[in-house]
Amino acid sequence: MMRTRRHSWTLSKANGYGAILLVLSLMLVSACDNTVEPIAEDRIDAVAVYGFLDMRTDRQVVRLESLRSTILDQTPEAGDLRVRSIKVGTATFQEWSDSLATNEAGDPISVFVANFTPEAGAEYRLEVSRDGDIIAEARTLVPEQPRFLIDPAEGDEDNRTQTLYLLGINGAPEIVFVHYTVIDIGESEPETISVSYGRLSETPITEANLKVNYWSDRFNVMNQLGRDLDESGVQFRRIELSFDLPGPEWFNPTQTTVSSGLGFFGSVGQYRYTWDLDAETVAAMGWIDSQ
Repeated sequence: MMRTRRHSWTLSKANGYGAILLVLSLMLVSACDNTVEPIAEDRIDAVAVYGFLDMRTDRQVVRLESLRSTILDQTPEAGDLRVRSIKVGTATFQEWSDSLATNEAGDPISVFVANFTPEAGAEYRLEVSRDGDIIAEARTLVPEQPRFLIDPAEGDEDNRTQTLYLLGINGAPEIVFVHYTVIDIGESEPETISVSYGRLSETPITEANLKVNYWSDRFNVMNQLGRDLDESGVQFRRIELSFDLPGPEWFNPTQTTVSSGLGFFGSVGQYRYTWDLDAETVAAMGWIDSQ
């Protein structure tokens, strides 16, 4: 197994989900019962796994912690561990490389990385093994991509809106953005300005709707361009919706998703949709239609 170079890395730097994992790791380890039967001296087979598959990146990371080192005050080498992931129902698998890393406090941690992007709707199994024996296993089902429907835009120039529908969600969409790609006055290169719509639900849902307010979004876009609302000449190129969709594991995170061990292993999907704006809506925004 190839060991990558030592570097500084921490889950909490990756995104907000990493910060949640940091809290979970502290909760799960502190909840361990130290009265359990001692682990044999010649075995290093008690590990906790913390991580998730992330559709937003092509670099996946999990962190391993030795429960044996907590009990015996020893730190086992990560080099004798093997981590791989399998796309369930296929012959597709990924070998993960171990990496010595440090957290924000400068303490050493053991992480494994793999270069791939998980697929929407696919189930993955993560295996941690030593000397050919699987010592921890976890599964996650990456959320399916919801179906996307859209109503015609309605309202006048000062109240132009359009309702978007997401069906078959099985989760709680969050980090929702509507992205406007435009070309500023006197410029030739397009730029994308993102308007936040927060989250669509605090709890898992099966469908949702989002009303895009083009009037307020126009104000945000023009403000970020440094333009007054009545300035003309901005070219509209593209509109896109994006959101994150955490898997079902995130809604009961203190229940371990790792068999033969402790920890948390989940997934986060990210989905994008684009559509054409009708000429009336583009005109109501005060922009030139360059779709």
